[in-house]
Order: sequence, then C-alpha cells, then structure tokens
Amino acid sequence: MPDTDLLRASRDGDQFHYHWAARQALKLLLPGADLTAIAIEGVSQDDTAGRDGEDVIDIAEYYGATGLREANRVVYRQLKHSTARATEEWTVSGLGGTVSGFAEKYRRIKLESPGLERKVIFEFLSNRPVRDSVLRAIRVLAVGGELGDYAHEVKFLKQYAGFSDDADGEAGFFNQLQVDPTAPGLLRLEGLFRLDLAGFLPGAPDVQPLLLKEMIARRATSLETNHVVDRSTVLRGCFSW
Repeated sequence: MPDTDLLRASRDGDQFHYHWAARQALKLLLPGADLTAIAIEGVSQDDTAGRDGEDVIDIAEYYGATGLREANRVVYRQLKHSTARATEEWTVSGLGGTVSGFAEKYRRIKLESPGLERKVIFEFLSNRPVRDSVLRAIRVLAVGGELGDYAHEVKFLKQYAGFSDDADGEAGFFNQLQVDPTAPGLLRLEGLFRLDLAGFLPGAPDVQPLLLKEMIARRATSLETNHVVDRSTVLRGCFSW
C-alpha cells in the first residue's frame, strides 16, 4: 500500500472515533435515557483524582450522573479501527497496552473509592476480530477454570494487568473487562449514524451529521475546555440550523 494510502487509513481511525461517539451521543436524546454524559478522549472532571491509565480511554460513558461516585454505571471504552487489516485477528500482544491501562484505572478507583470498581465496565471495541483463545483466557482469569490451550494468553494477560499477588483484584478486573470485536467499519458506521440522526430529525439538512460530528471532534482537542457531552450539548449540535 502506498504511503498516502497508509496515511488515509490511519486517519480513518480518528473518523471512526468521532462517528462512533456522535452516534452514541444520540442516545442522550432518548426519553428516559439513563445515559447522562459522555467524555471524549478521557474522563469527566468528577472521576478519580489520580489519572492512572486514562490515556487508553477514548470515551467514558456515565449513566445516572456525570461523576464516577454518583453514577449508577460507568463504561470506559477504547476504540480501535482498521481499514487495511480489518480481517486480521487481534492477538494477546495487541491488547497489551489496553489491558495495562485499564488495570491501572481499576486499581486507582479501588484505591480512592473501594467498592466503586464493581460498577465500572472496561470495554475494548474494534471492527477487527479477536482470536478466540484471547477471549477464553479473559474468561478463565475472570471466573477461574482450567487453562487448557490458553496458558500462553493467560500468562501474558496477567503480566499486562500487573496485579502481582492480588488474586482477588485480578479476578475482579477481568470480570469487568469486555471485548467487542463486532464494531462496523467506518463506511458502514457513517451510514448508520446518518440513519439514526434522520430518525431523530426527519427532514434535517444533509449538513446536520457533519455539525454533530464536528461538535464531538472539537471535544477531542484543546479547542474546547469542556470535553464532556450531555443532552443539552447534543441538542445544540443537532438544532444549530
């Protein structure tokens, strides 16, 4: 693949992040929605004082409140998209940085507010498949069982997570870790986003998806001091025409 094609493919990842977050933000408009806020490229200001592991969090979703302590549930997500390697399986080494960062965040929550870690989910989301042995190894670490053919993956996942002799903490973390390899590719995701937005705003101009996505993209940069999106933010983005 020429260098220009590689560059375009790398930029697809950014667009995937923005489209996925914008589509997710539409759920803030649903009547009676429990989803309260979405932080872009990090967490809300009302999260932990320590920022351990937050460099791997692309989106943080808060349900019931905008802070970690008050929320009913919090989902920390890392999004991974590939255009050139969409059919190539993730191996255990590919998840190393994600598991390490998520585990650091888990320990920080447990240190500052013991018990709150049980209402947090850590999710790795990708349009690429994940090797079955990796998924099974995560399950073994979460609930126990025979290592079987997954000893290699278990060994490295334990090293990445770094819980040392804290078996309970290790099991608790892997029980809260989810891997979703079913995300749509960028082109399909863009189409789904437009369809969803049309359902909320029938007859809206074609520029509307771009405006909402740009609102999300700005919050991934220093252009906005507040990188948290709530219902009012989405309404302003959707009805600015």
